[in-house]
Amino acid sequence: MAIIDYITLNQDWKADIGIGLLIGTIFIILNLTIGITIGFPNLPQATEGERIITVGIFAPFGEELWFRAIVYPILSILMGFLLAMILSAIIFALFHAYAYAGGLSPEQLLNAQGAFIGAGIFGIVAVLLVKMRKSFLAPLIAHAMFNIFLVARQFIVVG
Repeated sequence: MAIIDYITLNQDWKADIGIGLLIGTIFIILNLTIGITIGFPNLPQATEGERIITVGIFAPFGEELWFRAIVYPILSILMGFLLAMILSAIIFALFHAYAYAGGLSPEQLLNAQGAFIGAGIFGIVAVLLVKMRKSFLAPLIAHAMFNIFLVARQFIVVG
């Protein structure tokens, strides 16, 4: 499958949206029950609206475009589906751990282990969705929904 195939809408795009909302809901439930997260920078200088737009819309779009529509397809050509899925999920997790902790030293990784684990799990789920749906719309919707929830929860908890 060509890279461009992942960034086009398939004929069943409404189902992709529904699947994305379902997966986003599952990750929200996992956050509320066991604390799973994917981690994002605090952005203390940004207003609440700017954080929601940046973390909830721009970041998921850019990350899904990069990781699922570019990195994963290239890796799958080079090493096959399974290794590409695992490696792209690890890269996605490291990216989120770095954003959350501000670095990748052993101490910072320990502080960001929840973000690393959660983002790794999400990375695997997102690749499976891309593989099944032949589009990155479902993981994009799930990612945006979960990020918006995390930002909103931060406002409610932190104030």
